[in-house]
Amino acid sequence: MSKKFLLVLSAILIVVGVGGLLIWVFFIAETQNGSIPVKGNESTLYTFLAITVLGMITTGISMSASNEEGKKVSKKAVLSGLAIAVFFFIWRLSVTL
Repeated sequence: MSKKFLLVLSAILIVVGVGGLLIWVFFIAETQNGSIPVKGNESTLYTFLAITVLGMITTGISMSASNEEGKKVSKKAVLSGLAIAVFFFIWRLSVTL
């Protein structure tokens, strides 16, 4: 996979995940008088969460691949990108708890 394609893919996933969630929350809050009902909307929230996590993983891989030579992403870049994404995810999870 080329580095440029990975960068574009990660940008699209982050924009769709976070932007789509914000647009969805805005419209739901507007129709529900300012409250966002989680019950009954779990599948939508999990979909946005999965897209955002995939975007986070591809961004980590893209960040680690940007330091290497060549146009292709190496196995080392993929593993270090996954480590960056897991570390960031655990850090954010620990901050919210």
